[in-house]
Amino acid sequence: MTSTTRTDQRPKVIMICNGCGREDVLADAWASWDAENQRWELEQTFDAGYCNDCQRECTPLAKKI
Repeated sequence: MTSTTRTDQRPKVIMICNGCGREDVLADAWASWDAENQRWELEQTFDAGYCNDCQRECTPLAKKI
């Protein structure tokens, strides 16, 4: 029996506001209702976002951690 281990070589990131640089950002997204599982399922995320710290629209940026 062979076991496989998936190793992700991509660097870990956090998402930050392009205005104030803080992490409390939300992504603009579409979700659809899954009647069988009784929950919202994420369909698509977009570039637009919102920063809860500076309370304005932003473009979330990925920052390596």
